[in-house]
Amino acid sequence: MKSSLEKISHSNTRIWRGTKALIGAGLILMASACGIDKDYRDTTNLYFSESLLSGGRPLNDGEMAVALRICYAFRSKRTKFLAEMLQSEFDFTYQTKDCNNQVSSPVELKTTLKQLMVDGPMSYEAEGVNFSYMRELQTDINGEMAELCTQIFKGETPLNVVEKDNQFFEYAFLSNVYDTVEIRVGSQETPQDQAATVMRMNRYEVLTNQQSSGDYLGLVVRGSRYFPCDGDNTKVRSQEQTFIAP
Repeated sequence: MKSSLEKISHSNTRIWRGTKALIGAGLILMASACGIDKDYRDTTNLYFSESLLSGGRPLNDGEMAVALRICYAFRSKRTKFLAEMLQSEFDFTYQTKDCNNQVSSPVELKTTLKQLMVDGPMSYEAEGVNFSYMRELQTDINGEMAELCTQIFKGETPLNVVEKDNQFFEYAFLSNVYDTVEIRVGSQETPQDQAATVMRMNRYEVLTNQQSSGDYLGLVVRGSRYFPCDGDNTKVRSQEQTFIAP
């Protein structure tokens, strides 16, 4: 006879699978409506803005609105996923582009949502995977938005640049099909350098509409990572991880 905990877990899994199908259908409809090509996208640059030289600038009203929606969605996701979604399946497609602009065939990435340490971050865990993917769940207290979300929840207006552990983090907030944050990370090669070099950029496209997202508010439907190519930083190699329905 199954315990109450097992029954709840199985019930949540059935609900989640149904919701994945709805979200997956929504992704296709929104992409089609906005004329977005399903093919692999790569529209970015790996340079810091001029505001880095002055230590950053306060987010403007438009950026602040997007940042607020993302932070509140991430907080909602953290609460909901911890309570109801651990051990649920999350499936993605994974694709890369190399420095010669060769795009890989999409690979299906099957993961299980877990919390490996008490009070630690949640992560998407996959078995038998021999490549690097976006494992850690982005929330308001874990991940690359944690520091900005803390300031926002205090009623403060963050700067678009954070300096931490001798690295610079520059944030850009965009709103198109999804609310999006781009985070450029880099450093100065020497303390005397006037400019800093971007080592990577992460882009997170987030479900922030409560009405259409339902219980899965805050899901990163597409995560992308960009890196400069060795020997030619005008070229970019990249990875893209997109949530899919079963």
